[in-house]
Amino acid sequence: MIFSLALIQLAFSVDPPSKWGPSPNPSQYRYHSEELSAFIHFGINTFTGSEWGDSSENPNYFKPTNLNTDQWVSVLKRAGFKRIIMVGRHHDGFCNWKTKYTNHSVNLSVDFQAISQFLHQSGDVLEELSKSCTKFNVDMGLYLSPWDVNSSVYGDEILYNEYYMNQLDEIIHSDNNRYGNNGKFVEIWLDGAKGEGSKAQIYWFSKWFDLIKSRQPGCVVFSGYGSEVRWIGNENGQAGEPCWNKIDVENQRKCSDQLPGCDKSLEDDNHGLPNGPDYSVGECDVSVTEGWFWKEGKVPKTMLELSSIYFTSVARGQPLLLNVPPNTEGKIPDDIAETVLAFGRDIYESFGIDLARQKGVMVIASSTRGENDKRFSPENVIDGSNETYWTMDDGVTEGTITIDFGRFRTFDMVSIREHIALGQRVAKFYIEYHTERGWHSFDRGTTIGYHRICRNIPVTANMIMLHITESQAVPLISNIEVYLSTGSLSISNSLPDGLNEIPASEMSKSGFWHSSSDGVTCEKIGGYVESTFFGTRCIVIGAVDLEYGQMDVYIDGQKVSTVDCSATKRKIHSVLYQYDGELSEGEHNLKVVVAQNKGIQIHSFSYISNNKHGMFEFSQREYVVNTGDIAEILIKRVGGSNGQATVVFQTARGSAAEGRSFEPVSSTLVFADGETTKIVNIQTKISEEDRGIGDLEFFVKIVDGDDKNGAVVGYNASSIVVMKDINSLKKNSISQKLQKKKILIYSLIGCATLTAAVVVVALIILFMIKKNVKDEEPLCHEETNIYTS
Repeated sequence: MIFSLALIQLAFSVDPPSKWGPSPNPSQYRYHSEELSAFIHFGINTFTGSEWGDSSENPNYFKPTNLNTDQWVSVLKRAGFKRIIMVGRHHDGFCNWKTKYTNHSVNLSVDFQAISQFLHQSGDVLEELSKSCTKFNVDMGLYLSPWDVNSSVYGDEILYNEYYMNQLDEIIHSDNNRYGNNGKFVEIWLDGAKGEGSKAQIYWFSKWFDLIKSRQPGCVVFSGYGSEVRWIGNENGQAGEPCWNKIDVENQRKCSDQLPGCDKSLEDDNHGLPNGPDYSVGECDVSVTEGWFWKEGKVPKTMLELSSIYFTSVARGQPLLLNVPPNTEGKIPDDIAETVLAFGRDIYESFGIDLARQKGVMVIASSTRGENDKRFSPENVIDGSNETYWTMDDGVTEGTITIDFGRFRTFDMVSIREHIALGQRVAKFYIEYHTERGWHSFDRGTTIGYHRICRNIPVTANMIMLHITESQAVPLISNIEVYLSTGSLSISNSLPDGLNEIPASEMSKSGFWHSSSDGVTCEKIGGYVESTFFGTRCIVIGAVDLEYGQMDVYIDGQKVSTVDCSATKRKIHSVLYQYDGELSEGEHNLKVVVAQNKGIQIHSFSYISNNKHGMFEFSQREYVVNTGDIAEILIKRVGGSNGQATVVFQTARGSAAEGRSFEPVSSTLVFADGETTKIVNIQTKISEEDRGIGDLEFFVKIVDGDDKNGAVVGYNASSIVVMKDINSLKKNSISQKLQKKKILIYSLIGCATLTAAVVVVALIILFMIKKNVKDEEPLCHEETNIYTS
């Protein structure tokens, strides 16, 4: 026994590094890990078109005709958002819940209460959202403005603070867990807005914090009064460079209270403080539209704008709080919902496959703590765990760690995480990548913290190296991940390895072609570009746009296709055409001709020339399957099939979770000589947690081609699998039949005065609706049986 203890002591003779500075508490760490959260600004301002109301509004202005909080939560959860912070009350004082402390609330909206009764809802927006967050198990937060311009006691220190705390307590300590996800809130949001002059107000922040912590243990507080979550200093979603998760709470509170000892130089929410004594998460808030409340005519930000915001918030280690405002109907408008879902899809797809965790990868470091103690091994950075890390001996603040892929990989993002449970340390770093010509710079930065994502144009390399050049104490790196982004997260699309490219600038041209960084454009019928190539398959790359028209494609003088280049949204570097067959090995001519006076844009031609070994790709960009069925994924070998070749196939989660929503697959597919197709079957699952949330998605990817025989992976190496929610399909068929009658009821209820005749008509229509629902009831029963079988 004594001998065994001695061996254990010898094996762990080196202690882990000591904690350095402040570190996140469990709730702060949870927020870091969630990364995406949503703000919901919805209230009387939604109906008046104002951003800041003045309390003069008639509560009856507030009358959403079809409040649908399930839709809010479904859209946001499917897009990857982990928490929702609801505006319970904005500065105008109008309350989204049935409060007993003021008349300026949903209680006094006669129309809204009538509509709610018809819809079998509570007439309490906060309660309805709480039900939805509980149903879909999404974290819930509360925004309760400290400023209530409607309150008659605002400006009275004692009376107003008591009033505020009563309302706060009414929500966070509700009967029967009415509010929150099963009664729980993860964040309370308190901004610093207040009146001036005679309407200035002293806020009892410390007492508010105490109340929150006593009623909601583990809940974080957002506030400018030195708290666990801080404002990032702007409403553009931009964290600073550097960005430290450290502040000085005592100093912030002195400055807020205008007390002696306040040091204004220590107030920097955007960058934090390198030596701050208190840990603070920097929340990056921004709205998906202009302004915080919905208003007719406001349009959502573009995907490129959202992508840019992602890389100045999440990619700098801070959570993104994206405001997603519902409209006067009480739902997230389709254009906003589609934008948010597409944004989430790009994130899921881009971070689906970590190239640093593939077979054959090796990791080496400049040194390892305790003479290569396995607990601190460099291989820990690719094990996928945030609990393990690589580090060096105490006092060593510079070092390198190299990831050798064992083959050449194309990527454009490198993700790094510090082991912040022991404190944030790294102050400067840079990343290099290695090619046949040596080492090249990829990116450089300052702080890392919980998460740092470095992005560049796509590069192809067999190794990357992280250089840490400055750290406050010995650095602790928990994860290094490598990805190839897609969609809006990509700076530019890359040419797949093994393909050859002819840029538009090198093509022969006829007609007037305008040149730009995106290619060449012509708007006159008959204008053409052409080039010769030596290979077995060719592809045309260009742009789609609402203003573009058709083009004709010729190969060796024969017309092979007419392609429509129009689309509702512009997208550059798109695959416009791929030859569907296999050309003979040899020289060919590819020609593209403008077929309409609407214009086309050509970026490049690409082609395969690999002795007919071919190229691997999915048969389609999107596969659709009913939830619970098997998804059949077809992989094609095109442009040649000479010799045996292998590809690695992997699934990656999206809004559908691995294990719960589908069975993950990772396999090596062997194509025999002459074999051109293979099918991979993926079992999708019906899950209680996913019930009613809507269509879910996951991704399938071809990760590797066969280096040995030269077969390559093509453009379509990543596809989406859409799992149709069969439960929602049948519900929609019923709701569509009733929608016209609902609208009529809403119109009748919305009248300022209901005559006796109107009441009679409303009752008759209500009876007809109930009868129709009853008549359709067997459909609902059949639907339930199908779903649970």
